[in-house]
Formats: sequence, C-alpha cells, structure tokens
Amino acid sequence: MAGAAQQEGTGPVDARGPADPEERGSGEGAELAAVLDGTTGIPAPLFTSDAARAWLTERSRTDRPVDEFDAENTLATLDRLHLIDHTPSEGCNDAWLVRVHQLIQRAVREQKPPGSSPDIRTQRRNTVLPAAAHALLEVWPDTAHDQDHAQRLRASARSLATHDQDGESHPLWQDDTAYTLLFRLGTSAGESGDISWARTHFDALRSLAHQHLGADHPHTLVARSELSRWQSRAGDHAGAVQTLESLEADHIRLFGYEGSETLVTRHNLAVERGETGDTHGTIAALTEILAARQRIGASRGAVLATLHNLSYWKGVAGDAAGAAAAYRELIPVMEEEFGADADGTLTARHNLARWLGEAGNPAEAVSLLEALLPDQTRALGPRHLRALTTRQSLARWQGEASETDKAIDGYQGLIPDMGEVLGPDHPELLTARHNLAHLQARIDPAAAAEDLAAIIADRTRVHGPHHPDTLSSRHSHALCLGWAGEPQKAVQALEDVLRDQRHHLAPEDSGTLSSRYSLALMRGFAGAPQAAIAELQELLPDQERILGPSHPQVLATFEALGHWQGTTGDAQAASDTYQALLTHIERHLGPDHLATLSVLDKLAMWRGRAGHPREAVRILTRMLTDTRRLVDPAHPNVAIITNNIAGWLNQADIEEHRHRR
Repeated sequence: MAGAAQQEGTGPVDARGPADPEERGSGEGAELAAVLDGTTGIPAPLFTSDAARAWLTERSRTDRPVDEFDAENTLATLDRLHLIDHTPSEGCNDAWLVRVHQLIQRAVREQKPPGSSPDIRTQRRNTVLPAAAHALLEVWPDTAHDQDHAQRLRASARSLATHDQDGESHPLWQDDTAYTLLFRLGTSAGESGDISWARTHFDALRSLAHQHLGADHPHTLVARSELSRWQSRAGDHAGAVQTLESLEADHIRLFGYEGSETLVTRHNLAVERGETGDTHGTIAALTEILAARQRIGASRGAVLATLHNLSYWKGVAGDAAGAAAAYRELIPVMEEEFGADADGTLTARHNLARWLGEAGNPAEAVSLLEALLPDQTRALGPRHLRALTTRQSLARWQGEASETDKAIDGYQGLIPDMGEVLGPDHPELLTARHNLAHLQARIDPAAAAEDLAAIIADRTRVHGPHHPDTLSSRHSHALCLGWAGEPQKAVQALEDVLRDQRHHLAPEDSGTLSSRYSLALMRGFAGAPQAAIAELQELLPDQERILGPSHPQVLATFEALGHWQGTTGDAQAASDTYQALLTHIERHLGPDHLATLSVLDKLAMWRGRAGHPREAVRILTRMLTDTRRLVDPAHPNVAIITNNIAGWLNQADIEEHRHRR
C-alpha cells in the first residue's frame, strides 16, 4: 500500500475507474476548460489543437495518441454529462463555443482524488496552465479579423494569467514559451482599442518578467519596450521617453552603442521624442541611426525602416513635398525587399498620399488612396484596422479636395463599420467621428458643436480629459462655437484648452501651437483685432522654429496676420506682411507653388490700398502670366485678374491726374 500511495503522488491521477471509450479524455478536457474563461466562451478548436491533444495524450491512461476525433468526442461527452455547454457560435471563425459554469470550473480545479498526495492540485495546475497557454497561442491568429473571437481569446488568456498569479507557483513563467501568451494578450488588447489596459498590463508584465526571468532577460527588455509603445499610444509621450531612455542605457550596456537591439531602441526613442515636439531632434537622431545601420551592415529591412521614418518626420517638420518625394523613391525599393502587399509597403503608400495632400495636392492624395484601398483590402481584409484607416484618410482628403458630399458619405459609411469591428471606444473610431463633425462644421457649425461635445465626453471617458485627442476635440468644439456666431464663447473655450495643453503637453507640441493660432483668430472675430495681431506676431517665430519655415501653419499665420492688419485699416502693414509671405513661399516652396497666386492677389490688393496702384498693376500682371500658364485662357480667373488690372490702372490714372492738378 505504501508503494501504491507513493506512485499516486508522482503525478496527476484521475479518480474515475477505467475509461469508457466514449469518455476517453473527458476528465482532462474538463481540466482544460476549468482554467479558461467559460463564461465568455472558449473557442472549440482550442481543444483539438496540437498542444491540447498532446496534453490530453500525456494525461490519458492509454498509449494511443489523442486525435482530433477523440478530442471532439471528449467535448461531446462533457456536453452530454452537462459539464459544459457546447454550442454553435454566432461568429464565423469559432464555429463552436464551449461554455462552463464557474461553479463546475471551481469543482474541477479543487477536485482531490481519495488517497492522492496533498499537492496533487498544485501538480495538476502546474501542467494544465502551460498546456492551455500553448493551445491558446496555437489557435490565436496573427491578424484578428473577428473581434468577438479575439475577445474570447483575450478573456481566456486573462483567466490563465489570474490563475498563474493566484497560486504559490507560477507555471506560466516556468515554461519557455507559455508566458509569451501574456505578451500576446497585452498586444491584442491594445490593438483592439483598450490602450489604457494594455499600458497597465505591460507595466505589470515588466515587473513579473523581472521577477521570474531576470532584469536582463530578452523578454524582460521586450516588456519594457512594449510598455513604452502603449504609453505612447495612450498619449503619455513623456512617460514613453523616460521608459525608452532607461531601456537604451541597458541595451548599450548589454549590446553596445551600435548593437542591433540598441539601434532599435534608439530608433524608437527618436520617434517618441518627435511625438513630444522635438521634430528636428528626431530627424537628427534618425539620420545618425541610418548612418550607423549602413556602417555596420544592418539588414536592408532595418535600413528601409529608418528611411521610412525619416521621410515621415521630414513631413511632420513641414517639408511635406520633400517627404512625398522621399516616399516616391522609397516605395519601389520596399516593394522589392518586402513585397507589394507587405504591411510596411502599404503604409508607405498611405504616407505618400498624406504628404502629397499636406503639400497642397489633395486630389492626388485621393487618387492614390483610391488605388491603395483595394490592395490593402485584398492583402489584409476589409475589416483590418489599416484598411479602415485608409478609408478614413480617403474621406479626409476628399473633404480637402472640396468633395464634401463624398467625404461625408465616406465617414458615414465608415463609422458603423469601425463600430462593428473595433467597438465604440476604439481611438480610430473616435477620430472618425471627430473628423466627420469637423467636416460638417462647414455646413452647420452649431450641429457640429453638439456632435463634438458628445465626442469630448467619450474621449474623456476613454482617454482622460488631458489626452491630446481629447484636447483636439475641445479645440474643434471651440472653433465651431466661433463659426456658429459665438466668438466670445470660443475665446473662453480656447483659453481653457490652451491652459490645459501647456500644463499637460510638451512646450513645443504642435497642438499647442494650433490652439494659439485659433485663439488669435477668434479674438479678432470677437472684436479684438489688435490682440489678434499681437498674438499672431508672437506665434510666428515659434512656429518657424518648431515646425519649420515651410510648414502650412506658418503660411496660415502669415495670411491671418495680413488679414487682421488690413481689417484694422493698416494697409501698409498688411501689404508688407503679404510681401514677406510671398518671399517666404518662393524661398522655401518655390516660385511655382500653388499658394503663390492667392498671395499675389492679396498683395496686389493691399499695395493698391496703401496708395501704390502701379505696384498693384505690376503684381497682378505677374499673376495673370502665371495663371495663363496654369489654366485654360477661358478660365474665369483670367477675366477677374484682367478686370482688376484695369481697375488699378484706372485708379493710378486718377491719382496721377489729381497730382498734376
């Protein structure tokens, strides 16, 4: 008897008698189900996975491997015994779901066969948790098109994580692969839109990895890197920078300043510093990293990744045309290296469209996005986040190209699809709602203000009141108040936004600069043009320093400054400002930039009103020549410019005649 007792204590033992052929593995199947989320529903393919069948074979009393038929029969037996509910899924990916009552799960976990060793439950737990983790990883797709399916996988992964932490032993961390499920859980949750949870999860995972694997273990370092990623996505760019700076120091210690792992972290840190407003520092750092990768013979993919980001940040710095040109050169090389359907290649095509739009070519951006969307849909599926993001960008640039009806229709079709795929609180869905309201403000600013108020409430609930996205919606809401005829309310709201931005965002954040610009405009509309002029004059050098001299916001500030100077009756100051703007455009964007014609028109008007009609004629004559070169001679603008020339010629003749008298 003593020998029998010792043998019983060597491993998990089923308390049942000899197995009925139809019930082979049913007890082991119940053990698997007992540690997963039986309330949300366990995807039935998990029980027929290679990992699950290997564990069922190991736990079985016979030597024959458990095959898929045996595993499916196990589920049928448990269902017949009313231990589980095995039912068809409403989704298309799960096929069938397994649901288990929590009381049954608890009874299975706490079962202790008579005469077994005291630690039999711990022994069972130490084998079933890793087995369930391996099975989950096996059935977890790389790209989740079905969000219900992904939610069930996450629920079961959370259940395993809880069971692992609740015991004295931690079997998930004692298996070389099982704990990677915890990383997959955090990434999936974040990509589904639960960014705050992902950030908290990876913060905890960093501590757990340090505890179980050691400070310098590769997965501990990965956990810290992932933490920085979700800090960034949550809008905590300062926190992400701090995390990456600490990680960079450890990578340098472990791998050297130009080790491949170190360069990845330096790359991420450079990008994150750009998000805090240090755009030019980011470009300098990425340029250094590019040189280092080329010098050490890094993979072509790593070099292209740096070129990709370098092109993007040049666009952010205000050189949209330069960024677009860089992407035109980069995309064919990426197609050759990664393939036309690779995620990075498709993203580069998306960015090319963006920077063409930002450079003043929204129609070309629309054309490129219309070509990109079917390729993305074919490669990734119509419900993939990147395909949905491209639809959003397409609607945005349709709006910028004055295709307002198409843009509104695009957003109205997109938002329900995003809600179905991503859920109502996903950041991309909230962005789509924000953009639609911003677009509709052109038609009905009062109604758009109401929509934005609802979006602010949702973004505050999801992100918090001081997240950049929440502040952006508050900014747009304030502008809508002004456009709806309440500029004083707009001024007050923008002052509140600007105060919070200065307190919670980096000093050089582009959103803060944008709010300063909007506040100056609204002060002018509220009857204080001199205050608007003073604020715009103060803003302009900050914009040029932070954004770069060719950034569209810099040009818009010049334009607004000239407008308000003219409105106050100071035609000379207005003409001087428009002359400075013209020189600025020609120096930084070239003499043929589309904005030149509009500036020439304003410059001619204010030079004429400042008492220089002959100069107005000279400026308009140049404008007429440029216009005829760009448009059909019968275009209405040609006649308008010709009439304006005649008007200023007449004014010059009148003034000269008056002087002669």
